[in-house]
Amino acid sequence: MSHDILELLRPSTFKQKKVLGPLADARSDEPNRSRITTKRKRNFMDTLVILDEDKDWAKKRIAELEAAILALGPEFYDAFNQTSETWHDNAPFEIVRDRQTVLDAERQHLSGILKRSAVWVPKQKRGQAGVGSVVTIRTKAGQEKRFKIAGDWTPNASKVIDGAMIVSRQAPIAQALLGKKMGETTQFGAV
Repeated sequence: MSHDILELLRPSTFKQKKVLGPLADARSDEPNRSRITTKRKRNFMDTLVILDEDKDWAKKRIAELEAAILALGPEFYDAFNQTSETWHDNAPFEIVRDRQTVLDAERQHLSGILKRSAVWVPKQKRGQAGVGSVVTIRTKAGQEKRFKIAGDWTPNASKVIDGAMIVSRQAPIAQALLGKKMGETTQFGAV
């Protein structure tokens, strides 16, 4: 293992950083008070566990969004030349700009998710339900249901793929199943 991976998984603490200087406070007679601020380092709780197939989907979607944004170039040109009005009164320009804003917001959101994602999905003990596991449960009525436990983020939440409903590991059903062994009982049924 490399040192970078170990650093990513190690929970970090708050780092104190002193910021000295006058503080303008009308309620105080002390013009040269010092203040201490706290700078928070990225820690394990900020890291998202995401399945590789979901990371691949996000990367593909980011590429599609970037291509769509670039494709707006000719539309911007047409919007500028369509009317003799100034740019701030140009409705076609505003429509194209709004479309670009929406596309870029989604691109930034997905990029942020990928930046916060862990390098790998933590391994579970053999025979235990964990992230990436497909779990079959049996209800008291005898019905069987299948769930695939995804990471903290998935584009497929609530979809049924290969007979299993995809659920985030944050979902209550996933929380009840994580770490359970075959045959154990939860409030949702037997695993």
